[in-house]
Amino acid sequence: HRLDSGTSGIIVAGKHRKSILALFKLFKEKQVKKHYIALVQGRITPEQGVLRSYIRRVKEKFQHKMVPAEGTEEDAVLAETEYKVKEQFKNYTLVELKLATGKMHQIRVQLQQAGHPILGDPLYGDKRMNEQWKQQLKRQFLHAESLEFIHPFTGRIMNIKAPLPEDLEKIVMTLRREKR
Repeated sequence: HRLDSGTSGIIVAGKHRKSILALFKLFKEKQVKKHYIALVQGRITPEQGVLRSYIRRVKEKFQHKMVPAEGTEEDAVLAETEYKVKEQFKNYTLVELKLATGKMHQIRVQLQQAGHPILGDPLYGDKRMNEQWKQQLKRQFLHAESLEFIHPFTGRIMNIKAPLPEDLEKIVMTLRREKR
């Protein structure tokens, strides 16, 4: 389990070999619910739904990137992300995202495909929009808000949450003030 560079939030790790293997199994079997928050360009409609598309990995300028793909392409993988609008602003949407699949850059590329790139995203974002916010935002506005899973040894439901970090909260507060 990892987060893209520039993404804040929760990451889980095991302290011992037995727990590492148990956590690996939970992630592999898609037994971990992953929830994110992103601020994206534009107003998303409808206010909830599922982003479902085929994507594939390419190497571009010494860096791996995901691009849209046809389902018939050999290396294409189906990516699925549930979304729900949390708050609308004049030109932006704060959105909650739940991964049904967990592919590299999945949220970032799917939101770009949908016409709603993540604010501050250097790879999939809108360069003009990012330029406008570069003084206030030094990274992409993507936050791993919570992880939920059944503890592999105790059987208890684990729901781990991380509040929005201060830098991202300031952006939201700025947009709320402009909304009035």
